[in-house]
Amino acid sequence: MFLTYGEVSNYTSHKITPDNTLWGKPIYYYKNANMHNITVPRNAGQVIVANVSWLRIENLNIRNVFVPVEIYHSSHITIKNCALTENEYGIYLINVHRSVFAYNRITSTCQNILMDTCTNCIVEGNEMRHLMNGDQLSYPLIYLAYEDISSNILMYKCQDDIFISNIIKGYTTPSNVYIIQSEKIRMYKNAIEGRGITFDFPLYTHEYISSHYTSHDIASNNTLWGKPIYYYKNANMHNATVPHNAGQVIVANVSWLRMENLNISSVFAPVTVYNSSHIVIKNSSFKENEYGIYFIKVYESEISYNALMNNTYGIYLLNSGGNIIHRNTFAYNERYAIIIEDYELYYHKGDENTIYCNSFLYNNGAVGVYDPDHIQACDCGPRIHSLWYLNGLGNYWSDWTSPDNDGDGIVDEPYMLDSLGRVRDDYPLASPPT
Repeated sequence: MFLTYGEVSNYTSHKITPDNTLWGKPIYYYKNANMHNITVPRNAGQVIVANVSWLRIENLNIRNVFVPVEIYHSSHITIKNCALTENEYGIYLINVHRSVFAYNRITSTCQNILMDTCTNCIVEGNEMRHLMNGDQLSYPLIYLAYEDISSNILMYKCQDDIFISNIIKGYTTPSNVYIIQSEKIRMYKNAIEGRGITFDFPLYTHEYISSHYTSHDIASNNTLWGKPIYYYKNANMHNATVPHNAGQVIVANVSWLRMENLNISSVFAPVTVYNSSHIVIKNSSFKENEYGIYFIKVYESEISYNALMNNTYGIYLLNSGGNIIHRNTFAYNERYAIIIEDYELYYHKGDENTIYCNSFLYNNGAVGVYDPDHIQACDCGPRIHSLWYLNGLGNYWSDWTSPDNDGDGIVDEPYMLDSLGRVRDDYPLASPPT
């Protein structure tokens, strides 16, 4: 049994008695009451709670249902020491406040814990595992629909919630912890094995609220595959360097930060940068991720001498300008090595990204011969396009290496990055840059 979204009365107007059963076990439905810390019977087959306070749910064992525990418009709920396994969802929370969810074992095929408009909750000591591998994205994250999300923990419009000492596992879409339009989320000592932590991001300025990305406290004692997650916000870093042992780097509203000699694989986005400038990413390896580097509203930054290989996408830039991308190797990325989109002019016209002296090797299904259906990079616009060369030097494209009849090291015809010829590398290199 599942109650869908709506007004409080959608959840509280029903009469559902315990003589209804799910797999032979009672369905317990509580509504419109202060329960004075009573405990739900341990034989529950499903628990539905609406407009209730001070209720305890402990030591349940529920499996193979859609949602074992649903809580709506309630407060001071405790869910503890439960085994909620092999379900579609684990714990489903809408408008729940000042509650505790601790020491549960949760396995599911969608979200382990879904939190919609929840505040001042504590999620502690749970072991969560996602049972299905998430699909690779065939389009950028910004187009991901709500129903496509299969994270361990999904937060939507939440505030002041604390996550501490949870074990979180799963190769999910888009990430293990997905934070949407939420503020002041605090995370400490969580051990993640999978794709890591991701924030959503809007296409347009009027939808951008800085605190959704800069108000959190994500400590470096959170780990991804045993390596620290580093979160930087609201600072001029004065050319400080991120420790090379990073498992993931998240940057929001920061300037003058360096990342060098990182080696990160098998996560969603090793490096995510929001609304920042003067970021340097250099001499690093990003392999077998969904994205290698993810820039949104980033300008006057540099990406150089990196290896981005066997990812779904190499680099993604949204509404970002004045960046320099050079001397990188992009190889065998499943889709575009670089994808650039700009829906609003966050930067002055003329501040195009400059992309030169990179090696593009067999990305997006490209083979030895140019095919307009398998162009290796996408400069999608629709507004400002990037400059794909500098001082007469373009990039090396494995599907465009000849002719060079005058032997000057430049292929005689430009490399077209769209079918209309609006975006092109006018000086493609005949051999990889040294």
